[in-house]
Amino acid sequence: MADRELGEIGDGRSGRGPRLSPQKRRLQIIEAAAKLLSEQGLDAVRIPAVAEAAGVSRPVVYRHFFSREEVIAGIAEELGRRNQEVFERVVASLGADADPAEVWRRAVDLHFDVIRELGPRTVCAMLIPTSEMARRRIEQWAQWVSKIAGIPAPFATSLLHLSVPMLCSYAELWLAGVLTREQAVDLPVQSVLWHAERLRNTADSQEQPGSVGETREDGFEPGRPASSR
Repeated sequence: MADRELGEIGDGRSGRGPRLSPQKRRLQIIEAAAKLLSEQGLDAVRIPAVAEAAGVSRPVVYRHFFSREEVIAGIAEELGRRNQEVFERVVASLGADADPAEVWRRAVDLHFDVIRELGPRTVCAMLIPTSEMARRRIEQWAQWVSKIAGIPAPFATSLLHLSVPMLCSYAELWLAGVLTREQAVDLPVQSVLWHAERLRNTADSQEQPGSVGETREDGFEPGRPASSR
């Protein structure tokens, strides 16, 4: 009975099965919660449901997470860890001077593995900037995107806000068998590259010399309202 209450032997209910280390047990709970979130939405992530999904008792979940908020934070943390691994693998395999298009394509392809493991709705819920945690995460990744896309960090942040839901949508189409993986990867990559190019052009145009009172050959005066010319 004591073993069943503590839940660290077997599945936490029957007392049978392999003993898991605290790290593996925590990951087991996180992955079960992520699957629950992906299938039923964020509201479904509650301690009793998470325990049921993980096949453990509630005391086991509470041993690792004091509340559903901590479980959700754990999902976000695990997603961040896996995404960081993706970035590191891309940089290690392609190098810092690789073609941006190839960097994007490789990063998106590897992210599809993360999305398949944790679920499209889980990834989207954790990265859409509706929470302070998600905003900080995206701002952190924006620094990396800024470098490979050659655009200012604020533009990179906007690009991430645009691309995350799109990436999850194409991943869902791939997982449903509507698109091949190659198609599902290529479509968001082309869209991101298109937007990155236009953001880069916008950034470049803002840096062009020109001030009020400087008249171009066509009569345009930068910074002066058209109605006053």
